[in-house]
Amino acid sequence: MVSERTSAGEGVIPVPTGSDAGWVWRALVVGLLVVIVLALGGIIWAIGDGNPATSPDLLVTVFSSALTGLIGLFVKSPTQ
Repeated sequence: MVSERTSAGEGVIPVPTGSDAGWVWRALVVGLLVVIVLALGGIIWAIGDGNPATSPDLLVTVFSSALTGLIGLFVKSPTQ
């Protein structure tokens, strides 16, 4: 039985070291920045191609979602 002070998965997966957590965090930030740049480039291309049938709505959704995720990585956790 799990006590109140331990979690069900405690001891199964070791707590990551500072360098491991830092590497994962940097990879997430770089990945989200790449997605933001690609989505922004796609938005600019979709608007600038002159075709009225081209809708940049999907790219705006990707851009705003990636930007929100990136900002969320810098916000302090509400549990801390």
